[in-house]
Amino acid sequence: QTLSLDSRNDSLLLSGIGANASAGNAYHRLLRAPLPTSSSLCPMTFIKTGQFGDADFMPIAHAATYDAADQQLFVTLSTGSHNYGIAVVDAASGSLRKVLPEGTGTQLVGLSWVPAARKLVGVAQDSRQVSFRTLDPRSGQWTNVPLRVPAGVNFTAVSLYGNQGAVRAFDETT
Repeated sequence: QTLSLDSRNDSLLLSGIGANASAGNAYHRLLRAPLPTSSSLCPMTFIKTGQFGDADFMPIAHAATYDAADQQLFVTLSTGSHNYGIAVVDAASGSLRKVLPEGTGTQLVGLSWVPAARKLVGVAQDSRQVSFRTLDPRSGQWTNVPLRVPAGVNFTAVSLYGNQGAVRAFDETT
């Protein structure tokens, strides 16, 4: 469901949902493929790197961003029925390092990793107010800045949901 570029290892990381039919549950799977060279454009062969849980609940919140320097993938996921978190995944082994819980006032939609700040950034909505949020995954510290709508602009945020990976555009230089 997500594709991330690992510039440090010249590879692509593919994160998605897998099912264990015999056990009746689902999980997140992490696959890796080397970037194609000029002599081998396609097909790319993805190899299973690892897997971790928290995919049994609906709605499935699935957006991802990647920290190539520390080889960690951040994936939003459902930890329970309408409960969410951000998984911190070791990209080398595919194993789950920890889950950062999300809740009212502490949730990111369309998260992005900002290397210079070493923080996750994104947007969120609480009671018709859209805010810009950051999360320091090391300390668990959140910041929240309500977005100001320019005078004369009629803006009402009724619901900010859908494909969480689609609400994503960030330029760390601005």
